[in-house]
Amino acid sequence: MDSNNKRSNMNSFQIASCAVFCAIVTFAKIASYIIPPLRTMVALIIIAGFSFGSFNACVIATVSVLVSGCFLGHGLWTPFQIFGLAIIGLISGILSKNETIIKNKFFLCFWSTLCVLVYSIVMTGYFILSFKINITDTVAFIAYMIYVLKKDIIHLIVTIFTVIFLCEPIQKISNKSYNF
Repeated sequence: MDSNNKRSNMNSFQIASCAVFCAIVTFAKIASYIIPPLRTMVALIIIAGFSFGSFNACVIATVSVLVSGCFLGHGLWTPFQIFGLAIIGLISGILSKNETIIKNKFFLCFWSTLCVLVYSIVMTGYFILSFKINITDTVAFIAYMIYVLKKDIIHLIVTIFTVIFLCEPIQKISNKSYNF
């Protein structure tokens, strides 16, 4: 085989594992519309990056957003969601190469906070661009930011708890015999 033509070394079991995790993330996003405070999609993409690697986490993020959009509706926000979650999965996968960092609970809290902040900035940027909020109108802008901050604090708490409690068990499952 030509060295310039690289192929993935994933076997069918690894592909199926990623597909199952993609279904779990999709279900979590759909469930978050039923119970809004339980938004765990960012946490599951962080865990996907840590457990399955950068490329697979980006694929899981993209497919999950597209499939959940089939149930919940696609819109102008879909590319922004894909971009935000793919960046989170990509960087989480890069960080997964250092195992000592991932086992540190303080780092998991810090990384979860940073990821929710990045996702919030991307989605707030979409909202400001699409609805043409006048940033110079400080009263409207501050009112919107207070509204977003309240939701993001709840999102942050749920993300931190989800990452802390599910990261290690899912990594054990993915690393046990699947060699991700």
